[in-house]
Amino acid sequence: ARGRNIRLKYEITLPSNYNVTINSSSSDQVINNLNGNIQVQTASGDGIFNNIEGNITVSTASGDIITNHITGNIVVTSASGDLIHTETKGKVSVTTANGDVSVKNPEGSTSVSTTSGDIIFTCTETNPGASLNSLSGNIDLILADNISATVFISDSNIMKNVSSDDKDYRSPEVKINGGGNKIYCNTKSGEVSINGD
Repeated sequence: ARGRNIRLKYEITLPSNYNVTINSSSSDQVINNLNGNIQVQTASGDGIFNNIEGNITVSTASGDIITNHITGNIVVTSASGDLIHTETKGKVSVTTANGDVSVKNPEGSTSVSTTSGDIIFTCTETNPGASLNSLSGNIDLILADNISATVFISDSNIMKNVSSDDKDYRSPEVKINGGGNKIYCNTKSGEVSINGD
């Protein structure tokens, strides 16, 4: 029948300094090399954002979100879908009902809250501090050997693979390299791991 199975793809070239607002019921977005704030509201679809100087705000019911080399704050609210953030010079805030979240080398504090899904938090350069919360997923901290941190672990969790001179498996607080910015790890039915990079 006419009008069915039509797919449209738009490629838009913008000035390098531009604010972008996208409202969509179902589409993927790929935005590269932009100086400006980005706001996306969509029911479904993946979002990929590379080399952005500005704040990114995404609200989606489903779809994966990938960000890389962002100078600005990132706020993502999602019902389902994985979220991968790499090299962010700003704060990262993620709220998702279902999906794994990976945050690598943020320069600002990080807040992650997921109902079901694993969280991976990697610091190889600095530790800006974090609050990592998952109801039924695991939390993995990957810290380079030179990273200092004070890690607080909710009492109901089993801690494994702790690589620290100060490790105490019975303590909900672990000081890495003498302690540093605080990383809070809370999960009801998952495990917390601290590993070297």
